[in-house]
Amino acid sequence: MLRAIASGIDLFGAAAQFRSWLSCRAPRCTFDILIVRYETLNQSVPAILDFLEVPRAARSFFPKIRPAHSSTTRLMGGRQVEHRLQAIYGSLDAAVEEVPPTGLLLRNS
Repeated sequence: MLRAIASGIDLFGAAAQFRSWLSCRAPRCTFDILIVRYETLNQSVPAILDFLEVPRAARSFFPKIRPAHSSTTRLMGGRQVEHRLQAIYGSLDAAVEEVPPTGLLLRNS
């Protein structure tokens, strides 16, 4: 992984993949797309259940949403790796931040 970061290139194509999902619009795409952010996944659960058309009565059987707990851990390689990741994925992070916390529904059907 450190070699991939050291290359300074988005070797996994994450930014292109994100742009592809956002640009998948009718008539080329004939299905709806729900984009959610991992960081706000708990807030997106109602939208996910709506998107999947889970009946209201069935939702009571799902586990209750618990507050997310996170801890900050230092990346192997420290600040240098953080700076390299920011250089590679900073614009992707900014684009993802634009997705509302409850998700973004792209209607194509």
